[in-house]
Amino acid sequence: MMLASICPLARRVLLLVFAGAVCVQAAERIIVDARLEKRLPAQPPGKLAPALDATLQLNGRLLGLTQKRGQAVIELPGGRDLSWSRTILSARRRFIKVERISDEPIDRISQLIVLYEPAHALPEAGQALADVKVRSRHLPGHYVVLDTGGRIDAFLLRRLVRLDGVRFVEPNYRYRLTASAPPNDPDYLADTLWGLVRIKAPAAWAVVHDSPARVALLDTGIHYTHPDLVDNVWENCAESGGQTGVDDDHNGCIDDIHGCDFVDGDGDPADTQGHGTAVAGIVAAVGNNGQGVVGVAWHAQLIAVRIFGSSGTDTDANMIAKAIDYAIANHARVLNASWAGPNAEALAVSDAITRAGASDALLVAAVDLRGEDIDQPGNTLDFPAAYAHDNIIAVMATTNNNEDRTASTNYGATSVDIGAPGDDIKSTTLGDVYTSNFGTSFATAHVTGAVALVWGHPAYRNKSALEVRQLILDHADPVATLSGRCVTGGRLNLDFLGQPAQTPQAPP
Repeated sequence: MMLASICPLARRVLLLVFAGAVCVQAAERIIVDARLEKRLPAQPPGKLAPALDATLQLNGRLLGLTQKRGQAVIELPGGRDLSWSRTILSARRRFIKVERISDEPIDRISQLIVLYEPAHALPEAGQALADVKVRSRHLPGHYVVLDTGGRIDAFLLRRLVRLDGVRFVEPNYRYRLTASAPPNDPDYLADTLWGLVRIKAPAAWAVVHDSPARVALLDTGIHYTHPDLVDNVWENCAESGGQTGVDDDHNGCIDDIHGCDFVDGDGDPADTQGHGTAVAGIVAAVGNNGQGVVGVAWHAQLIAVRIFGSSGTDTDANMIAKAIDYAIANHARVLNASWAGPNAEALAVSDAITRAGASDALLVAAVDLRGEDIDQPGNTLDFPAAYAHDNIIAVMATTNNNEDRTASTNYGATSVDIGAPGDDIKSTTLGDVYTSNFGTSFATAHVTGAVALVWGHPAYRNKSALEVRQLILDHADPVATLSGRCVTGGRLNLDFLGQPAQTPQAPP
């Protein structure tokens, strides 16, 4: 059945499939909750992501994903009615019930990622693949990106899955930062740094405050000339000749002295939005320098990996996978992901995290800001935090006043590992100044700094990534209001790095 036969607007149907009550409403499109079961292995069965599999089953056309929940928006072919759609969907275990919803704005995804078997040669950029041109390719991940121009239909998917060597096909999922812009009220901007005290960083600093670990911030970049960050920003010795216009280290990023900008495709990851700079200050603002704030790890190397632009709104799976591979190629031990994609379970990203684990690196990831228990059936999972990989720490945000979770943070007894301070957190920002922020982004930064600090401790510097992860989780500070809301039931606690006989001293 060709796309030209798609039924007129009045005959299309809106359908949301997930665990819930059953209601029906005539409208323009069907919306399919294509979320996989929680904590699946990195390789889903078959060759198609669930949203695309549903497209193929319905012989319709994928229009995009909803911004709020991540369901696939699909047009039905002509001559099909609601009862037929429900029969098809009910036959699939993931698609159980139907609920009436209003029409939501669509975050259109017009790109596909086609992953190949390792032994298969990748098509060149510009080459036609199933009548669609290859936009780019990524050798470490062994995949290519296709830009369909806005139409992902069942016929294209059939052609792709039948190609020789194709391993998996999925949308080039979108991700967003997990932070809220701070208000400009003077009292809100007051300097407290309560988070460092609450996680008992001063006790750890009595023994260790520096770290040899490289920390890759996959974010909006870093304002790397900030006086409270400049001494801790990584310098790529292979590009020490400066801005020469030559890729001296042959890593695909020209003049990447302090990191790489995957948004603009160059070697200058300067922050123009502010989010990454705030994260950087929490992780590793210079300590004991007589100015501004101090990070959890006073001296850790910060690699700026820019994957979000000035708007700070979204990036895609292709860019994230490339950024992860860049970080591990430059020997990052900790990767900070202060962002999330609702239901954006991308195999390209999963594979890259697997490669990071093989390089003995940890990914510290934020949950989103919907205030939901993401373990409840029908609620949306947050990726990359929800992947099953052993080298991930999933972080929720806690408050100062009552030690409870923040109102906006997601949580889950099995999907979230630990809590950390994420409310009214002062840090570095653009313009060589400081401001306060809230969100799981900044809770995640506390944990990232803590991981780096563990690797700086004489007793733990030879520990593996998984051993360091377990140390962080085993020493969480139990908090009654976090019990049943995360795996540890507690908040980040660095007291185990200190020595009881010594009096903890905070830096000036």
